Amino acid sequence: MCVVLPCRNTLLRSRTTQRPSQRLQANQCLEPTVEKDIALLIAMEVDFLLRLEELKKDLHSLPGFNICHLYKAIAQPNNQGID
Repeated sequence: MCVVLPCRNTLLRSRTTQRPSQRLQANQCLEPTVEKDIALLIAMEVDFLLRLEELKKDLHSLPGFNICHLYKAIAQPNNQGID
């Protein structure tokens, strides 16, 4: 399994990269602390995505909101995408 670590959270990055690692067999379980940290990380990600959806709904409900105008405002000139 691969996990992408956020660059801005140096504490999380250092704790994760300095933790001793070991290979597990298919029938072995992770250490409880590792399992707990993964579960917390997934829960934080779900909470973030739910909040993001709420913010998108709020944005769409604003009078005069137009997704095309928003895209043009943040897209780079002479570029076909948002960078």
